[in-house]
Amino acid sequence: MRIDCHDAYALASFWSQVLGQPVHEECRPGDPEALIEGAGVLFIAVPEGNEFRVERSAAERVV
Repeated sequence: MRIDCHDAYALASFWSQVLGQPVHEECRPGDPEALIEGAGVLFIAVPEGNEFRVERSAAERVV
């Protein structure tokens, strides 16, 4: 799952508390991306912010 937002690390930190999963150890405040690997959630900082996407892998898209 991918979430576009204004501050990737701040939002990932919030959701890591909610989900009980840590933010990836290499993610830092100010980074353009932050990952909660155990939950499969990637936060991406974008100027327009606030967009939610569920992106499926190629294997999941095969009918």
